[in-house]
Amino acid sequence: MNGPSSDEWTNIARENSAVATSLSKLGIEVSARLMYQGYVVTMCNLHVLFGADFPLLPEALAIERFRELIR
Repeated sequence: MNGPSSDEWTNIARENSAVATSLSKLGIEVSARLMYQGYVVTMCNLHVLFGADFPLLPEALAIERFRELIR
């Protein structure tokens, strides 16, 4: 399956845990990374619970999709 490696995922989780709750503008990269992590974790949970009804599609695991949503 495509997507981040274990080391990349560790970095995403570590960097996201350091982002304080804020009402100010976070910027494209931080916002995309936070949305990306939330999406991937949610889809993994749905896949575990419901299997084939929520497949983990490699094209959906591209962080660039989330950067485009922010722009």
